[in-house]
Amino acid sequence: MVSYVASSLSQIFKSRPEPEALGLNTREEADLIQDGIKFAFRHLDDEFIQAGIDALKTAKTTTEALSQLAPGLSGACAILSIYDPNRNILRVANVGDCRGVLGKIDTMTNKYITTPLSIDQNGFNKLEVARVRAEHPGEENVVDEKTGRTLGMAPSRVFGDGIWKWPRDIGMELYEHFWSFKPRGEKVYLTPPYLTAEPVVTTTKIERKGEFMILATDGLWDCMSNEQAVKLVEMWLEAKKTGLFKGKPKSETKKTGLAKRIPKDRRVKEEDFVVLDENCATHLVRNALGGRDEEVLCAIVGAAPSFSRDARDDITVQVIFFDH
Repeated sequence: MVSYVASSLSQIFKSRPEPEALGLNTREEADLIQDGIKFAFRHLDDEFIQAGIDALKTAKTTTEALSQLAPGLSGACAILSIYDPNRNILRVANVGDCRGVLGKIDTMTNKYITTPLSIDQNGFNKLEVARVRAEHPGEENVVDEKTGRTLGMAPSRVFGDGIWKWPRDIGMELYEHFWSFKPRGEKVYLTPPYLTAEPVVTTTKIERKGEFMILATDGLWDCMSNEQAVKLVEMWLEAKKTGLFKGKPKSETKKTGLAKRIPKDRRVKEEDFVVLDENCATHLVRNALGGRDEEVLCAIVGAAPSFSRDARDDITVQVIFFDH
């Protein structure tokens, strides 16, 4: 993704001229950059999807076809940040249910305030529901607002997941010859694609002093709010400042069985927050999965397939400090 975005933007500013040299005002330049990022995301996804279509036409063996189909059959959400240190401008491009959050010190209270840098793209996002329905008029059940799913898919923007993008005849061929999912009923899957990899791009001015950004997959956000994540980083910064990374894990477990102790829809409790890790991203993951209750933490981290999917989702976390 990074190379595709870099290539796209380089076509706009080949020799890094100033906007004035291109005859652009600041707003026009911002629009060009945003369009370049969106083009790169779509271009990358188009290659996944087209590779699957080409595989059905050109592959000489089943093994070859399946190898070329795999990226388009798989699916992924993604979030990308681009920071311009010369102008202190941060752009965040999001596809799906990853999330970016900015923590910024309030000089009046000396506490951190939380600013979302992205919005989850699913059927609970009214703007996304309106967009999907506008693209598929007359298909009333395309989005289920109770579950937040688009024809069964949780995020409404993804890379790959060609079953929601390929023409119906391609889907049927995949089903009949390659054990793929069967396309939905004749009155449902009418006007694909239903999902897109075009990102929503936000632009934020960064002041640098005391600011940080958290980028993470939904495995983290399923467990904590934006505000709790920022509070945890604030705790970590305070511990780093004082040189104190300490706190004894404790077990508050009664031997009643894991099913009662670890509910499936688990959210963190702030009384379990602890600072033990010198790496801030690790610190966030620890607190998402149990915090100071080490027995809960070990049970969740140690859950083996296929139980692991019910215990935790995949978690990737980056924490970026702008004043370093």
